[in-house]
Amino acid sequence: SKLIRLVLQNSEQSMINLADELQALELYVALERLRLNDKFVYDMQVAEDIRPEQLQYPPLVLQPMVENAIWHGLSQKSGPGKLQVRLHKVPNGLEIVIADNGIGRVAAAGLRRKSRKGKSFGVVITRERLRLAFARQPDLPTGKLEIEDLQDADGQPTGTRVRIVTPIVPIS
Repeated sequence: SKLIRLVLQNSEQSMINLADELQALELYVALERLRLNDKFVYDMQVAEDIRPEQLQYPPLVLQPMVENAIWHGLSQKSGPGKLQVRLHKVPNGLEIVIADNGIGRVAAAGLRRKSRKGKSFGVVITRERLRLAFARQPDLPTGKLEIEDLQDADGQPTGTRVRIVTPIVPIS
């Protein structure tokens, strides 16, 4: 119920406290781990020079990317899964990296076609959220979202890495 309350509360805002976004993410991951019988381990690391409670961030940007990692990558994996979220500063911005050791996007797309599920809109919606969040602040660069397919030395999929870079916006 706390997760639902946070999502409803946060979805009404264009920017929220980064600490609230991270709390919602923690609650979401805990729920998914429970649903999947602890099929994956989760690790979040926030660099020491970042104070989430002092920063603004667009809501519901991280959750869809983590959801994709869990639903399309980790839940389909036969062995134990890993999900990592890392936050650190880069020149003129905040970088958040979400990485999993799931089955990879190509295999996940193949499974999605076989099950006749519709197209996923999480990435499109998240890019638009980032664009809108920072378009209101013309003195700041827009956010950026990149997705990388991870592979081993033989070219076999070993997961996915999502990189989100946004301006650092202190709470005023």
